[in-house]
Amino acid sequence: YQRRVHGKKKHTFLFFFLFGFFGWLSMILVSDIHIGRHEEYLLRELVRAAQADVHRTVVLSGDITQSSTSGQFARVKALIEELIAAGVVVVVVPGNHDFGNQFLNFKTRLHWLSRNYEEAASALRDTIAPAHRQPQVVAHEGYDSVVVVGSEVFVALNSQHRAGPRIKKKQIAWANKVLAERVRPMVPSARLHFVAHHSLWKDRKLDKHKKLRRSRRLEEQLLAPQQFYSYIHGHNHRFTYQNTNCPANGYRIRRISSPTLSTRNAHYEKGFLQWSDVTQQPELAHFPSNITEYLAAAEAKISAAVASATTTTTATTTTTTTSTVNNQSLWTSDDVRGGRKPATVEELLEYVSRLELENAELRAAAAQTMNHED
Repeated sequence: YQRRVHGKKKHTFLFFFLFGFFGWLSMILVSDIHIGRHEEYLLRELVRAAQADVHRTVVLSGDITQSSTSGQFARVKALIEELIAAGVVVVVVPGNHDFGNQFLNFKTRLHWLSRNYEEAASALRDTIAPAHRQPQVVAHEGYDSVVVVGSEVFVALNSQHRAGPRIKKKQIAWANKVLAERVRPMVPSARLHFVAHHSLWKDRKLDKHKKLRRSRRLEEQLLAPQQFYSYIHGHNHRFTYQNTNCPANGYRIRRISSPTLSTRNAHYEKGFLQWSDVTQQPELAHFPSNITEYLAAAEAKISAAVASATTTTTATTTTTTTSTVNNQSLWTSDDVRGGRKPATVEELLEYVSRLELENAELRAAAAQTMNHED
């Protein structure tokens, strides 16, 4: 079919709609990664989980940076491009941290201070541009997009504006138009997911962040008439799943508050959600609380894998391999890095790959020796 991007017609193949007819769509939901105040090893785990299934869709529901610096935007863009290159569909919306200094932007209207907002907004558009160029994006405008993967449709709208957290009238009108003219004719049985940074709900005991303002307009003009299946948001830094009512008009919807990977999260468990069956509750991926625990758990897993592999080989191979592993332990001075512990996931994976290669070479050498003896 044809779609318009910046006034030009673009042709897009319909192959991605087939996902909806061959099992459930797998989703990973995460928010508030706050690049600049994040755990890199958790970010790598997110990428690895997404790359494990070609049908994956990753939903980033806002606050993708901590303070909107050029370096943080560059890291987010690299993350988005890495996921897309692996065949992962990326749905992304901005949050309040992605538009520059919060005090300068939203506590004053002085013209000379508004440059902070404009510079961040421009960098943000460039950062999420790769996500908007995906063939699964049937329409995008500004920071908003509509993404179709199989029978699942994501309407991702920016909820952060200078006047406060809200969805504007023109955004609602645009979304309704895209659904009526482009989505419904192609996917009559589409299941709709609304994605925004801010929540419709606020639990006074748990949530310190602001909720969406003027939500009745969104509920009555978009969510209810289009019969949205779920409302996916971030901002609260905690995992919540509820089959609940919209606060203004009572429309029944599934609320999913995505967790964070950021070190700013001091009260709730860090991680991301894996939603492999949209009829069931998403699962929270659990991780060690710090890099030391993470590497220790990885070492134990590797040791168990090596021990399991050596028990299935010949006595000669087992003796040689065990000796090699013991003499080149992950954390000792016999390590190829001069005794330094792997400090990042990349270093750890590099070491594991080398270790596995050495074990394979040893097993092959032992097998060759046995063949010569025979």
